[in-house]
Amino acid sequence: MGYIMMDTEKVKKHGQDLMTLSNNLNEQLNGLFRELENLERMGVWIGSASQAYSAKARSEKIQYYNLKDSIYKDGKTTYNAGVYMETEMRKLL
Repeated sequence: MGYIMMDTEKVKKHGQDLMTLSNNLNEQLNGLFRELENLERMGVWIGSASQAYSAKARSEKIQYYNLKDSIYKDGKTTYNAGVYMETEMRKLL
């Protein structure tokens, strides 16, 4: 019969770390896109090229937020796996 060896505290910590990284990434993305979308308004880059660049940044924004969401979901899944294993091990004791 096979066995599972897992340090549930480490697994949960890893999951929490991923969720924290995702939240930090979210803050960084918010700042990044705020800057990219407002270049002309801030007087950093003025003209049609600036407007085109800002529009391109807006159109690509969703993929970055999808990555952030995926990292968070992976962290939550990892954390929940640790919790689940703890629960199952307690049932065996």
